[in-house]
Amino acid sequence: MSYLLNNETDKSRVSRYIIEQIKDYILENEMKPGDLLPSELELADRFEVSKSSIRESIKMLEILGIVEIKRGIGTVYSDNSHLGFVNILFSQLIFHQGKIRDFIDFRRIFEIAYTKLAATNATENDLINMKNSIISYEDNINKGVFNVHDDINFHQEVLNATHNSFIISLGSAINLLYVNSIEESSKYRPQTAISDHYSIYQAIVDKDFDAIEAHISSSVESWSTYITD
Repeated sequence: MSYLLNNETDKSRVSRYIIEQIKDYILENEMKPGDLLPSELELADRFEVSKSSIRESIKMLEILGIVEIKRGIGTVYSDNSHLGFVNILFSQLIFHQGKIRDFIDFRRIFEIAYTKLAATNATENDLINMKNSIISYEDNINKGVFNVHDDINFHQEVLNATHNSFIISLGSAINLLYVNSIEESSKYRPQTAISDHYSIYQAIVDKDFDAIEAHISSSVESWSTYITD
């Protein structure tokens, strides 16, 4: 495939083509974070495009967090590749500030869905990890120690219990969006957050989907006041 760039539309089309080809290359070669991609010249030859087009596309992938350009080494598959989705969400929030409610609804729907899957797939060890994360959170609060990651750890353990690698990666990335708002809400209502976690945990143990939906909906609605005020 060879492209003759006549206008900006052509350039945009080529960039999309190159980005898709690089993403396919990463998947087909089962690349791990830190693995080196072919050089710009090799990619240009492989995709039959110019080096400048390759360079521009790689810069776009770097902005999305999918690759990292290391001087003297080359382009590597990023350790922070999961942040690409976070960057996209941040862009949506920045340019569509009037749709915060959409973001709240997204969290509620996504969290309910993966928690129900966790209830279905959780092993005894998963349940132990969930409960231990709540106990650790509660112990620290009782000692006057607050760390937002104590709160997020519970959600991470629920994600892990889905045993679905895509959901785990996606959920872990999305959790980064919640850090500031969770920190605010948990700081002023830590006992409520802990109670919510225990309720969700028990619903998972009981495989009670209605309770999962009710507890998460209530928890998310309470959390939402800290991003809409």
